[in-house]
Amino acid sequence: VLVGAHLDATRVDLQRVLLYVVKLLDALVDTDFTLVYAHSMVESRHEPPFAWLRQLYTIFDYKFAARLRGLYVVHPTWFLKVFYTCLAPFMSSQFNAKVRYCAGVRDLLNATERGKHLYTRDQLNLPRHVYAEDTARHGRRWDDAIAKAGGGGGG
Repeated sequence: VLVGAHLDATRVDLQRVLLYVVKLLDALVDTDFTLVYAHSMVESRHEPPFAWLRQLYTIFDYKFAARLRGLYVVHPTWFLKVFYTCLAPFMSSQFNAKVRYCAGVRDLLNATERGKHLYTRDQLNLPRHVYAEDTARHGRRWDDAIAKAGGGGGG
């Protein structure tokens, strides 16, 4: 799970962040994997420069895209969708086909592959602010999804 609000692009060394992300993903390169990106409560200070995103994509597409089964974007903003739509023609069609938008946690918990739920709430380990934004946007919708996905009790 990648959390956009945890990256303060104005206060961190983005090259070190890039190396850290690559190191984490290197451990997954031998197996198929999915990524969840929580765009919840992201502000402009959390948004890295375009050049850094391009560098991340280039490394990712070269080393990891073949094993990526899906990239689930939770709480995408209108701006993020437009930004991605503008970049999509410059990205591989295989990568573009793996990007899925989830309006909220419920959509993520209901995501299935081969008839099986991909995640339970416990597996996601989402920060509280993601659930807080979900509640603000949709009420407590995600509580129902937890029961359906087998993720345990509410709250």
